[in-house]
Amino acid sequence: MKRITLTSVLFLCYLFVNAQLVLTPQGFVSTNDTSKNYIVVSFDSVGQKALFDRALLYLNTIYVSPKDVLSLVDSTSITINGLSKGAIPRNNQHVFDLNYSINIQFKQGKIRVNAPAVKLTTTVYSNFQTLYIVANNSLDGRRLGIWNEKGKLVSERAKIELETFFNKYIDDMVKGINSNSTDW
Repeated sequence: MKRITLTSVLFLCYLFVNAQLVLTPQGFVSTNDTSKNYIVVSFDSVGQKALFDRALLYLNTIYVSPKDVLSLVDSTSITINGLSKGAIPRNNQHVFDLNYSINIQFKQGKIRVNAPAVKLTTTVYSNFQTLYIVANNSLDGRRLGIWNEKGKLVSERAKIELETFFNKYIDDMVKGINSNSTDW
């Protein structure tokens, strides 16, 4: 019988409370409707421009150089191109840097968060490695997969870590948009 790791238990608890995105061999999809590669979050009685401004204000507080990370389309869309060093462990030996791109679209009373695009890379003993969502592991270790090309999950830890990273990112952003405190 397989042992359930603490990370797995914490992630399952998180999923039951804040189910948003799940990683599949085809990429991220909504946990509510796996035919959709986006989620929609509703904000009662908040206009499109106000949502855009609140999201932009929040995002400007979490990046060192927001102008280098955020691309804006006036009041309708924000694209985040971020990098998180050492964010995604595959196992006890491999920890990958996460390059990601997330697009957020705004409408009256709701936002649409599109599935993130990701690139995972690391260097181990001068060997550059890339972790793909689907790939057969290469003999030299430069090309690794979360799933192999036969559809078998080979790195549950990386899958869980990616889901946790983006679901927490979205959850924190929604809290930041909702807080929008002007008291200081």
